Amino acid sequence: MGQEDYLKRQLDQLGQVLAKMLTGLLGLKVNQSLNDGIEQTNQALKAELGFTSDELAALESGELIRILEKEKGFRKAHFEKLADLLFFLAENASEPVNKKSLYEKCLVFFTHIEQTENTYSLERHEKMQTLNQRINEQ
Repeated sequence: MGQEDYLKRQLDQLGQVLAKMLTGLLGLKVNQSLNDGIEQTNQALKAELGFTSDELAALESGELIRILEKEKGFRKAHFEKLADLLFFLAENASEPVNKKSLYEKCLVFFTHIEQTENTYSLERHEKMQTLNQRINEQ
């Protein structure tokens, strides 16, 4: 029981880190220091997950999901927060190739959640539609 509590705390902390990064980026956008926020986010991703956003986008999707689930203990909520974070980074990426790669990873994460989750989410479905539109625009 003690080990399960420890793992739960670790997973909760990971979710909080991802949420903090997203919240920080949203706040930085208002303060016009978005590039600094993106750099800080990439440093935090590298420290917590071992990958920058560009490295995440470059990895093969199945392998990335396996790494995040098995090695990092990701659950549905973590994938959703990471997808939201990558979506924000994609929206603010300067290069179209990076945008498309990040949008595609977001879609992969949401699709994975759809396939493994028993509950339908209208919000997730809308995000997936938006991602499909953005990918087709690139």
